[in-house]
Amino acid sequence: MTTLNLGTVLAFGAGVMLASAAWVEEAQACDPALEYVVDALPAEGAVVAPDAQLLIFFNGSDIDPTIELVDAVGEPVPVRVERTGQASFFGFVRELVPEEPLAEGSYRMRVIYSEAYQDDFERSFEVVADHVWAPVEGAPELTWYRETYAESTGNSCEWGDAYQMIRIGEVPGAISYDVELQRGDTVLKQRYLSDHVGMFQGFVLSNIDCVRVVALSGDGGPGETTELCAPDKCNHFEGEMPWDFGTTEWDDIEGCTIVPPVEGDPDDGDVGAGDAGEGDVGPGADVGGWDVGEPAGSPNDEGGGCSSTGGSPAGMMALALAMLGVVWRRRNAT
Repeated sequence: MTTLNLGTVLAFGAGVMLASAAWVEEAQACDPALEYVVDALPAEGAVVAPDAQLLIFFNGSDIDPTIELVDAVGEPVPVRVERTGQASFFGFVRELVPEEPLAEGSYRMRVIYSEAYQDDFERSFEVVADHVWAPVEGAPELTWYRETYAESTGNSCEWGDAYQMIRIGEVPGAISYDVELQRGDTVLKQRYLSDHVGMFQGFVLSNIDCVRVVALSGDGGPGETTELCAPDKCNHFEGEMPWDFGTTEWDDIEGCTIVPPVEGDPDDGDVGAGDAGEGDVGPGADVGGWDVGEPAGSPNDEGGGCSSTGGSPAGMMALALAMLGVVWRRRNAT
């Protein structure tokens, strides 16, 4: 029979409360996953010209893996690796720029991580000297919706008072699309691959003045640009704020008049579930495209996490006292 005294019980209770406080602190922190590869350009097995853009899209906490381009026999091809950020939360791109034009033949882009639990990446493509890029035919259609909130909302990774949603129309001949979000003198950029257009992408950003999109050929050459300097639709939340971004039923909204406001309802369904970005400016599901709206620490992220809210200190105290009561009753029962 185990004997417990009051000191033991109090020590146990204090430990529960300290552990609970630590848990709350951890839950309120944004803990991105270690970086991983989301996608790459060219597509797997693609036939490209010697001037093809070589892009690898990443998400997560930036580290320094081995990145290389090798030829058909595995010999390294000299390249310069240039890193650029994306407008998405924890998203970035590395471009491989060959020191000389690529000769005909097979190539592989490789990303090699030092940790065993990180997945390496490889992408193969074929260079043909006389390959001609298809022309980019016309300017993309662009749709822009904006949610604003009387009070900032979100989670520990994303927090803000405005959520921008954009949708790009497909353009024949385009391999990728470049999006610019103009905010004063600052321009934030996002690149999407052609198979990720046609769906809404989300950005937790405020004070966006204009949105521009241009379709790009396989060598990065641009077509015509489409620009919007006012959203097609707007919705403003007053009163109770929604827990998630992108909860507006846009079929019920006409134009960009935000007075009177639409009241927030946390139980409202998501915008076109499956159309909206899943989750910063976010790790999104896949840039390069990834859906930029997905918060870091989504089910796709290994080892990362975002909390909508942390447990309250009062709740943790109640839990500790309840556990103390269990221990005390056990002592009296023995």
